[in-house]
Amino acid sequence: MTTSERLSLTLAPLVGSAGGGLWDHPQIARIYPEYLATMHDIVRATVPELEQALERSRKLAAAGDPVAPGLVAYLQGHLPEEQGHAEWLLEDLEELGVGRQQVQARWPSRAVAELKGAQAHWIASGHPVSLLGHLWVMEGFPPEPAEVEALQARTGLPPGAFRFLRRHAVLDRGHAADLAAALDALPLTPRHERMVGLSALQTLDALGSVFADVVTGVSESRAMQGNLTGRRGSVG
Repeated sequence: MTTSERLSLTLAPLVGSAGGGLWDHPQIARIYPEYLATMHDIVRATVPELEQALERSRKLAAAGDPVAPGLVAYLQGHLPEEQGHAEWLLEDLEELGVGRQQVQARWPSRAVAELKGAQAHWIASGHPVSLLGHLWVMEGFPPEPAEVEALQARTGLPPGAFRFLRRHAVLDRGHAADLAAALDALPLTPRHERMVGLSALQTLDALGSVFADVVTGVSESRAMQGNLTGRRGSVG
């Protein structure tokens, strides 16, 4: 069994619980703008995170680390693919009457900080290969295109507010395949695999907290206000 197969076998049964009932929530139309804004809090950290991992990988490769050269190659290829995704979320939110300045001024919640902060720490103090576990969760289980269309129909929100999800329903399938190939090609030791697995499990746990905040409306970042369905109030 390959590294990616072992990881998938471990994580697949756990992925559904991370959503916290978000997509089935009876008030998903009200919650959806807050979901997009929270995803922006997460996604805008992705490129800096990849850059951090790439810089550390290059240093490790120069020092003779056997895993780092393959990691450098993967990260160099993946970085351009993640450019501009935060902008997609801002465009979707504008379709809902939520201004980009309001979104960009948000202070990310504690759950988002835990989600991304753990990766920064492991990249700097552990090994950047741990980031692959995080990416496996974030990109390895995309929605089906039909599920996105069904969600849009159920909310009654404008189709233009679902471009981020539509794009990722397609793009992340290719990203997941590339990531699996990279994982399986790296000369990982059991210790490396444990680091990747720990990172993936931490990501699932933190995402559960992130989405619980969105669903219950208790996100620590409450600064954003919107004008949805003609009434001014807190988005989400």
